[in-house]
Amino acid sequence: MSVRWTASLLCKQTQVIYIFSRLLYGARASLSLGFLATIISTVIGMFIGSIVGYFGGIVDKAQTSLYQHAILVRNPVRRLQQGK
Repeated sequence: MSVRWTASLLCKQTQVIYIFSRLLYGARASLSLGFLATIISTVIGMFIGSIVGYFGGIVDKAQTSLYQHAILVRNPVRRLQQGK
């Protein structure tokens, strides 16, 4: 009895073993964490945006100032990491 081999992208079939399904099975934790982080950041962003949009004025200026200071701190650190 001979074993029939077929090959395609991410899938080699020999006695019904699919590499793509194993890849997805192994990536469950990474995909779950990625979706969870996206959902959490969206909820936090909507919460902060709604507070700033509702109150405006001083709250808007404070949030903008915090954002600008975060950008000032982040850019030099990024340049140091890249070696520039």
